[in-house]
Amino acid sequence: MAQKREMVGTTCESRKLPRVEELLAALPQSGQRDLLLDTLPHAAKIGGEKRHSFQTEVLNMTGELLKIVHSTAVETRTSFEARAAEAKANLDVAAETFTACKQRQETAALERDGCAAVALQAEESHANAEYEQSRSESARSRILEERKSLEAEKANSEKFLEGAWEGMDAKLVQEQLSSIGAELALIAAVPGALAVPPEQRGAFDSLTTNALTSSFNERAETVDSLLCGNQEEEKVATSFALGAWAFADMAKGQAVSAAEKVAESEQLLASVTAELGQCSASVTAQEKVLQAALKEQSLANDKVHQAESGLEELQHVKDNEQPVVTVMEPSLEKHSLETKEVPALISPESVSLGGC
Repeated sequence: MAQKREMVGTTCESRKLPRVEELLAALPQSGQRDLLLDTLPHAAKIGGEKRHSFQTEVLNMTGELLKIVHSTAVETRTSFEARAAEAKANLDVAAETFTACKQRQETAALERDGCAAVALQAEESHANAEYEQSRSESARSRILEERKSLEAEKANSEKFLEGAWEGMDAKLVQEQLSSIGAELALIAAVPGALAVPPEQRGAFDSLTTNALTSSFNERAETVDSLLCGNQEEEKVATSFALGAWAFADMAKGQAVSAAEKVAESEQLLASVTAELGQCSASVTAQEKVLQAALKEQSLANDKVHQAESGLEELQHVKDNEQPVVTVMEPSLEKHSLETKEVPALISPESVSLGGC
């Protein structure tokens, strides 16, 4: 029975360094980087009991370069952390400024509302004062018109006093009696009595003329009394009118002053509101700056972690120098083509040096 024994074969599995290679590929192109990228896969392989000195040198060079990458990443992260801290401080200042400005804006709004309320009250007082002034002027004008009428009546009635009506046209005397409100019977009897000479008048005519004289005298006394009362009313009305005028003038001044304060408070409120808008825009801008800084800090932190991971990966390869061997198992081949697995026999001579 023919038998065939297979030879033991040894293969070397590459210690892959994906994170290290990714870090190297991300570096700017240079001769050193390209050399390491080309030789690193071979340097990670172990063809014998331990690495070749050249392989170790490549791994060490890669480690040194990764340390530089890590150091640079740490410095960059520190810079971005400082930038983020500065952005946070600037945002805090902007937020405090916004809060203070908001309080000033609210205070200015309250001040404006208070001034507006005072101005409204002042306008109402001014309107009332002008109304009272108008009433007092109207009352004084009415009193003066009454006086003018009374004085005109007095001047006209003096022509009929002390018998001056004797010899006048009866029709004029009747008109005067009608104007002073004399009795109709007296007015009707006047023409007959005046037509008779004084020395020829009878009892009825004398009674008529006596009543005529009494009516004129009584009306004259009444007019004099009304004139006296009118003068007193005029004094009171004049005094009240002067007071109303003074009060209206004062109310007008207060209304003008209150309106000026409203305008000033409106201007202040507009200024503070504009400043508040600027503060709000500043807060928004600082928030964007902070977000950008935090993003840069996060990316820099990721770079540091990637560099640390690469160093750990490289160190793990350097610390594990035992080769990984794949063995083909020997078998006995019969003419019946049956096979049987036997334990592998590995000897130092079966592993070639220098890698696969």
